Amino acid sequence: MLARYDAVIANGAERIFAWVEKQSLHRIEMEKKALAADISRGAWGLRAGIGLMLMAFGLAAYLLYISEILAAVVVVCVVVAFIGGAFIYGTISQRQERKERAEILAGMR
Repeated sequence: MLARYDAVIANGAERIFAWVEKQSLHRIEMEKKALAADISRGAWGLRAGIGLMLMAFGLAAYLLYISEILAAVVVVCVVVAFIGGAFIYGTISQRQERKERAEILAGMR
């Protein structure tokens, strides 16, 4: 079949293979960049979560210092619930995304 391309276009088969190789290298490079961006985004999210927790604990400590025990408990509970919810949501969405990619690669979609 590739011989027909050579008959129609000079070095047609070779040009097709070169194009496929170029596209493959491009896709690999794009996947590397996407993976690096995901890792960076995860690291920034972790830093933001730690910063939020530290600020919440600082606020809770101040509230305890001025004898506002209930307010301190509420602040800590809300922030812990928020960060825990974000972690659970991220884990579930990653699992779903991996499942969808696996289905696409397996030809199920």
